[in-house]
Amino acid sequence: MPLFHVHNFELAGGGVLADLHLAYECYGEMAPDSGNVILVTHGITSSHLAAGTVTADRRRGWYNELVGPGKLFDTGHYCIVSPNMLGSCYGSTGPASTDPATGRPYGARFPAVCLEDIVRSQHLLLQSLGVQRLVAVAGSSLGGYQAFQWAVSFPDFMDGVIATDTAPWNPFDGAATLDSLIDRLSADPGWNGGDYRAGGGIENTLTAIRAETLKSYGFEAQLDATLAPEARERTVQETARDWAR
Repeated sequence: MPLFHVHNFELAGGGVLADLHLAYECYGEMAPDSGNVILVTHGITSSHLAAGTVTADRRRGWYNELVGPGKLFDTGHYCIVSPNMLGSCYGSTGPASTDPATGRPYGARFPAVCLEDIVRSQHLLLQSLGVQRLVAVAGSSLGGYQAFQWAVSFPDFMDGVIATDTAPWNPFDGAATLDSLIDRLSADPGWNGGDYRAGGGIENTLTAIRAETLKSYGFEAQLDATLAPEARERTVQETARDWAR
């Protein structure tokens, strides 16, 4: 897993990350003039692993149907760069990372980051790879938010933006949604003031939230119609718990 590193990354809301790391993957070969690069940005529960079979339980990359030879993002023609966004838990700097000031995980003390920070860190990554212009930025869900932010922060850096299953603004009350989520998470016995990695974890609460999310996405409808209702529910719960772990 390649890692991009930069020192003293200034955050839009104030504060500095002394050490910022971004995990990323590249699919396909970059042209000598770097003119064939597409940036793909992931949703809130995904990672930099956009294509292929990526885990021991044989899950596929989140854009597997779109990234690869002969696919929409044809790796025989394009180089696809897929970064793990700042604040995620799949290798990039986030709450689980070690705070160099204390030698302990940031936990609840991780500074607030926004879309502008996420996109600016991706811009630095691309520059480090020698990319001066993109064919496109593509993403869905929260990845689509990032794609729209790219158009605001660096409007001359790409030929196009491909944003799906998303919106150019948050249609919900973000503060209220976040407060509600924190209230639910903090009710878990393992919450430990937000430092839940040292408090036994919050697997049960995360499993319940993920199961609700899968159902809202229509996951049950994708299951074999011949399965009994209890079997479908068991599959939902097992899938949710795998993710929570």
